[in-house]
Amino acid sequence: MKLREIFPSASVAHEEPIPKIEHTADVLATFERPVFPYGNGIAVEFRPTNDDKQVDAISSELL
Repeated sequence: MKLREIFPSASVAHEEPIPKIEHTADVLATFERPVFPYGNGIAVEFRPTNDDKQVDAISSELL
C-alpha cells in the first residue's frame, strides 16, 4: 500500500532533506498536525543488500 493511500492528507516527497538531522530521506511523509503514533511525519529509508539501490523504482511503489 502506498503512503498517499494510507495518509491521504500527508505531503509525500521523494529525496527530501530533513534539516533537523541533516539527512535526506528516500521518501518523507509529513502531516499538518501530528498523527498518533507517527508524530509529524514518517521518513522511509531503503537499505538494499547490494550497491545497486533502485530508489526511483522503490519510491514509486511507496508514493
